[in-house]
Amino acid sequence: MAEPTKGTILAFGAGRWAFEGFAGSPRYHLWSLARRGWQVVYIDPPIRFRMKSEWESHGELPFHSFRAGGVPPFAFRYTWSEKFSEIWRSMVARRLAGQAMEECKKRGIHPTVAWLGAPWHGALLRHLPSGIPRLYHVYDELPLSPIYTPVQRDRLTRWEGELLESCELTLCSSQPQLDRRRAGARNAILLQNAVNPDFLDTTNLPVSESGRRQIEAIRRLPRPRVLYGGVADHRLDPACFQGLLRGLGEGSLIIAGLMDKSLDPTLATVLANHPRVLATGSVVYTDFPHLYREADCLILAHRRNEFTDGMYPEKMNEYLASGVPIVSIALPEVVRLAREAGHPDAIRTAETPEEFARAVAAAIADEEPTPREARTKTARLHTWDVEADKLEAALSGINPG
Repeated sequence: MAEPTKGTILAFGAGRWAFEGFAGSPRYHLWSLARRGWQVVYIDPPIRFRMKSEWESHGELPFHSFRAGGVPPFAFRYTWSEKFSEIWRSMVARRLAGQAMEECKKRGIHPTVAWLGAPWHGALLRHLPSGIPRLYHVYDELPLSPIYTPVQRDRLTRWEGELLESCELTLCSSQPQLDRRRAGARNAILLQNAVNPDFLDTTNLPVSESGRRQIEAIRRLPRPRVLYGGVADHRLDPACFQGLLRGLGEGSLIIAGLMDKSLDPTLATVLANHPRVLATGSVVYTDFPHLYREADCLILAHRRNEFTDGMYPEKMNEYLASGVPIVSIALPEVVRLAREAGHPDAIRTAETPEEFARAVAAAIADEEPTPREARTKTARLHTWDVEADKLEAALSGINPG
């Protein structure tokens, strides 16, 4: 197999593909690099035990996925002791890296950059070829996640500190993430989340069969239609959704995505049983922009905590690309993006559930064209291609060959 001129990235994924197609940070960054001539070998994290290894190459691009067989999942939430956690982490890292390197060797692939995506990935370094540059991509504030115990969060913070010291480059998805890691990282830069440029104009963006059915179901709903796009999980604020449903009158709420078991149980019950709530289930990634354009308002109603305050919500750029009115809880990166948009109504933000419900009502009533133009203009500043330019410049600094 011919070696690409720009290099080969051996990327260890932090989580599963959230949607069909290449979606979700850091996957689209890697997909964009493959479109520019980089070869990418993406190592899917073991999310379940499989007996046989699987290798898949995607289309005409030099993008390959590898799923290792015989490697147990590293389920950090269930590591109840320091010793057991370290033994499990080391064993998974050794098997995963060993199989990845063996598969590359069979195919004549020689990695020139190692891409790591989770705090526990520092254990992989001792099993990878020496001398190749390493980078760490921070896509979420995992060491601050409320799904972990304080002891587990401390352990993740320590592991990440070791990784920051070892990697030549750290990529942070948000300004709060960058601010938190500047002191410990050798070289840290901001690589923001972005939107597929095809989402700006859906004329030539196909709709799947399941997407057509979901659109038909949405069109049967009474207006106004308020939509949340993405996985409904522990981040959602029950008070915002309950207040929203009380204020919607005869309108409808759409949850365009899966319901995760971490979702607040009370909110899960409300969403499952309310007569004016439609939960679409799984959505094909490229169907999202079509679903968004059926709504009168797009929302992001997360709880405020250290974890969510460190986010750059990926869906915000996708929301902006649709031009549809947006209301969000005032997460720091959303507030920054709203200022960047340059129009007070491009993204309405709220500090409390009461403000959130009022902002949704105002957004639904807004028919002015100027905020819509500000949204799409801002989305164009945050496309995959724009961020890929920044990423290539950063990679050239650690991989001059």
